[in-house]
Amino acid sequence: MAAFDDDELERYYRLMEERTAARAADSTTRRLHRRIADELVGCPTPSKTAFTSRADAAAAITSMSVGTWRTVSLRTYRCQCGSWHLTSSTRDD
Repeated sequence: MAAFDDDELERYYRLMEERTAARAADSTTRRLHRRIADELVGCPTPSKTAFTSRADAAAAITSMSVGTWRTVSLRTYRCQCGSWHLTSSTRDD
């Protein structure tokens, strides 16, 4: 097995730094969404990420569809607390 050359090693480090930065940004976003959910009174599912608009929730689905979640079918719904959540369940209507 050949060792990495300097260029390959540099690309690898850059990739790891990008992934670490993306994880940190995702973590910050999740904390914000959890805080929004905590502030909403009467949310029956406070453990779910709370989005302030349907567009934000739909953007999250789009973002997840390019990752490992692409096989899961998700939709948005308006919660009784006023926020938007994601669910994989089918509509009850």
